[in-house]
Amino acid sequence: AKPLNEMRLLTLPDLFARKFGPAVECLFSVLAIVSFLCLLGGNLVGCGRILSFVFDISIPSGVWIATFAIWLYTIAGGLIAVAFTDVGQACIGWIGLLAGAGFCMRNMPTAAGNSPAYPIGDMRNNQEQMTDPDALDPIPNAIFFNWVTIFVLGFGNLAALDFQARVFSAKTPMTAVGGCLLGGVISWIIGCTFSHASGAAR
Repeated sequence: AKPLNEMRLLTLPDLFARKFGPAVECLFSVLAIVSFLCLLGGNLVGCGRILSFVFDISIPSGVWIATFAIWLYTIAGGLIAVAFTDVGQACIGWIGLLAGAGFCMRNMPTAAGNSPAYPIGDMRNNQEQMTDPDALDPIPNAIFFNWVTIFVLGFGNLAALDFQARVFSAKTPMTAVGGCLLGGVISWIIGCTFSHASGAAR
């Protein structure tokens, strides 16, 4: 965070331009655009599905509503508008998450019991699901999707937009470092809380 902030970068391709030249900058820019189009598409479909479920509308309608809403507040104030709306949305989400997690952990059992949904309780019944392509039959290629999910989550977000915005826009290098540390702590708390809540819900 500190050296990136000191370089006064505007975008991540600027870094590649300074380190490796314009050819690498153009190549990275194309790869980043393709990558983030896929990310944006997935996010819009996710928003569309949520709106479809909540308001009983079609998924395409939900996608278009989400697209328009995001476009509207982005052009209204750019990164500042996104940052301020993110703060409000995050506060609502965190309150709901903490309340829900507390309810789950207070009112639900610590492990899944034996039931038609979980006939062997919490025992793992597919020991080879990460190594044997036939372990999760009749789901085709489940092993492929398992590994792809881990790879995408583990490596696909290393140059995350939130990291770039936090580091590039910080007023000082130490502010950038502090923002990253604070973001990491908050993410860790939310991740642990979510994990406990989903485990209790099972």
